[in-house]
Amino acid sequence: MKALKIVCLLGLIVAPVFAKERRAAPPRFGADSFRGVFFEDLSESVAASRPSVQALRGIMPRAAGPAAGEPQESEDAGGGWGKLASAQSIEDEIKRQKLKFDADVSQPGAFKSGGYVNARTELSILATLFGVVTLYEGDIRWKEQAEAARNLLARTAGNCNSGSIQVFNECKTRKQDLDDLLGGGSLSGPPAKAESDWPMIADRSVLMGYLETLSKEELPNLTNDDTGVKETPDKVKQFSDMVALVGNVLIQEGMDEADDEEYVKLSKQMLDAAILAGQAAKQGDADGARKAVGMINQSCDACHEQYR
Repeated sequence: MKALKIVCLLGLIVAPVFAKERRAAPPRFGADSFRGVFFEDLSESVAASRPSVQALRGIMPRAAGPAAGEPQESEDAGGGWGKLASAQSIEDEIKRQKLKFDADVSQPGAFKSGGYVNARTELSILATLFGVVTLYEGDIRWKEQAEAARNLLARTAGNCNSGSIQVFNECKTRKQDLDDLLGGGSLSGPPAKAESDWPMIADRSVLMGYLETLSKEELPNLTNDDTGVKETPDKVKQFSDMVALVGNVLIQEGMDEADDEEYVKLSKQMLDAAILAGQAAKQGDADGARKAVGMINQSCDACHEQYR
């Protein structure tokens, strides 16, 4: 009974407190309260066309920052090789690939065990480079012999699909041809066509792998810090020039996807970025070279998302 009186007494005390509590009035919304927050028409939320991959990734064909310099605009497919790479870069890369090829055809056993795969890659790259030499606008070594070298190397690259003794001996003959050519000798080979038949000269899958090695390994290793640009700017320029050359080869008439407007656009973005990287290296601008190499890889990645 006593407990009941206490509860009643508390109720008499608390009730007036709650009676006096004031609550906020419920919000009122007008007709324009949500204008600009939601779509008034559902059709406005649907894009008119599918955005391109490079637009989504924000890829631009020019590097940020004036330190990297302004690249010359890339030529339309089919010309301007001298604007994409220096003669020195091409000559040095031919020598580098030749040394790698020599090592892969030194022993029949090693050649049979997988060396022929590397040899095929090196022969195809060399055939492509000599194909560029035949079209090069300026002075460059081996120009008079470039057509013969291009044809011989491309033919052997096409045959280099096994480690048989016959293929090994053919590769050894090409090694001797290259020794003679680089030593100042001459070559005799199949008659050259009036124009370069790029699909017969350049193996697209090989060139794609070559590009990946240059852009994902060689160039990042040289530009991840300032040392490579400061100590070996010519090497950065050389590899950048090769990216530009291969990018142009891949969009020549007859090459796969070369008639695809989006593919050509991405290839030109890549080679423009490669030109930037080479220019930055010549100027000793390590940060500009690093940014340009990043742009090369952005273009490559965007292309692979659509075409692989």
